[in-house]
Amino acid sequence: MRKIVLLSWALLLLLLCSCSSNQTTRNETRFDPSTTGSETRFDPSGEVFVAYDEPPLLFGSINPEYPEFARRSRIQGTVVLEVEVYKTGEIGNIRVKKSVTSLDQAAIDAVKRVRFKPGLSNGKAVNSLIIIPVEFKLN
Repeated sequence: MRKIVLLSWALLLLLLCSCSSNQTTRNETRFDPSTTGSETRFDPSGEVFVAYDEPPLLFGSINPEYPEFARRSRIQGTVVLEVEVYKTGEIGNIRVKKSVTSLDQAAIDAVKRVRFKPGLSNGKAVNSLIIIPVEFKLN
């Protein structure tokens, strides 16, 4: 009985150690001298995203094309997107944070058509993540 208890503790300890080592690699951040003192986030694409003083600015407006199927089916709602805006003003990955059936791709396409002024941190352009809600509403 004592051997079973010891073996159980050893397996539990091994499991905890392997989980904590995997967690450390997932939360890795890269050092970017221009972001000293700012919060950083590592992205698998190799880009570093920092907290900004001034958010990226959208030039124009987001005008999604309502998919005909969604219009006929009277589907409405707000798709929420997380958008990577690089320090060049270009858009990187777009992730759907809140989905609305049949409208996600139309929202992504609409955001890809707009341009951004990059976010600023300490007066310098930085890579940043922003949340953009794209509303679909039938008149």
